[in-house]
Amino acid sequence: MARSIRALILLLLLTPLASRAWESDVHYVLTWWLAVQAGFSRGDADSIARADQSFDDSDHHSAIPTVVSIVLSRDLGAARDLQRKHFPSDAQLPSPAMRRVVTPNSGPARAAVEAAIRTNASATALQELGEGLHPFQDSWAHQGVPDVPLRPAIQLSPELSCAHPQARGGWLVAACR
Repeated sequence: MARSIRALILLLLLTPLASRAWESDVHYVLTWWLAVQAGFSRGDADSIARADQSFDDSDHHSAIPTVVSIVLSRDLGAARDLQRKHFPSDAQLPSPAMRRVVTPNSGPARAAVEAAIRTNASATALQELGEGLHPFQDSWAHQGVPDVPLRPAIQLSPELSCAHPQARGGWLVAACR
């Protein structure tokens, strides 16, 4: 399994993920296909891909409902969860967006994948790998300085909230999906 995981990671690194990594075509379809190419069975590839896609399909983990919760409640825990799962950065929260730059393939983007690889003998290894791939892939889609929802009209919880980077279309890109 460790060899298959390394092959999957290599394939993901070589695949241009700079496109919008929001739709299931990246988080499910491409992940499933790459996992099969890396040597995982179709069933294991499905488990990995479903776990990857689950962060966007979940009411609890999806970025937009989480941002709404952060804006309404200023929930630091939710902001950290959003950062870890969708906008990987090593910046401490709360902090200005300029300090929370998302860098593709950075340590924070790879952290969950690397943890899943180290513990690949667990009963939930495939799920952990899939969940770890989500912020890894999002690090390409969200690279740059996170935008602040509703900017420039008003800035809602600018030290906690994140949105698609302004340089790549800003918060409105994600809100219109």
